[in-house]
Amino acid sequence: MDPARVRGYAGPMVLLLLLLSCAPTNLAVPLRDGLLSVNPTSLSFGEVGWARVEERSLRLQNDGFATTTLSLDLSGLGFSVDRAGLTLGAGESQTITLRYSPQSVEPSDGALRLVEPGRTLEVSLRGETALDGDGDGADASAWGGPDCDDLDPDVFPGAAEGWYDGQDQDCDGGSDFDQDGDGVERQPEGRDCDDTDPDVIPGATERWYDDIDQDCDGGSDFDQDRDGVDAAPRGLDCDDTDDDVFPGRVEIWYDGQDQDCSGGSDFDQDGDGAERQPEGDDCDDEDAARAPSLPERPDDGVDQDCDGEIDEAA
Repeated sequence: MDPARVRGYAGPMVLLLLLLSCAPTNLAVPLRDGLLSVNPTSLSFGEVGWARVEERSLRLQNDGFATTTLSLDLSGLGFSVDRAGLTLGAGESQTITLRYSPQSVEPSDGALRLVEPGRTLEVSLRGETALDGDGDGADASAWGGPDCDDLDPDVFPGAAEGWYDGQDQDCDGGSDFDQDGDGVERQPEGRDCDDTDPDVIPGATERWYDDIDQDCDGGSDFDQDRDGVDAAPRGLDCDDTDDDVFPGRVEIWYDGQDQDCSGGSDFDQDGDGAERQPEGDDCDDEDAARAPSLPERPDDGVDQDCDGEIDEAA
């Protein structure tokens, strides 16, 4: 090439390099062997809800002629960056990811400083807080509102509760396994055998014979004495307050109780229809063939008719 033409290009190239070296520090910074540029020069994350994370990216370009190494210095509440530093080769570009998650109600202003020894390039950062991150009309409890889960638009005060799914949809603070609010969770999480009735809980006073197990003991509501036999109309227990009285029980005669629920007199052991003396006229209550109503059989040595005479003439 003609040396004169080379000299003709040299002046404009020097001027261009001088102009670039004087560029504002938030756009580009001269490094030892070239020029670093960043895009964009400021990042706004907008309004971000509780426990949410918003990401933004910026691109670094090494327009120089040699490799350069940078450290990253981050400031501002709620901001984070995906690395602590990077190395850019000549002509190389890289993308940096920044994140913002609000830590308070107030907006947060910060900066990312790209530091090469003796030189710094700064990117301004701003993040704001969305009080109602899920858009359900209730502010997050973290920001002083009533919404107990600002990540779920179906959870807010006044929402219909979906029982037994482990979520407190209406934000009342109660157990999701205690629908009737009696303080006892349903089975199997707890011991409440009917979680739709607040009067049914372990330890409640049992109301017998209404077909409801108020105390959740699992027993029959028609077996108050717990002898294993239900009372009428469900069973044949003739005294459901005494566990020694039920059909099949051994009868104890002459005590005034019908232990076996046979319905017969407790003073007529032989079942001949006549009660023993002195309650009745049966002179032998262990022999059904002896009763005042029976005919006398002569010459057998037995007083069948209980008249006090033995073998009188028929």
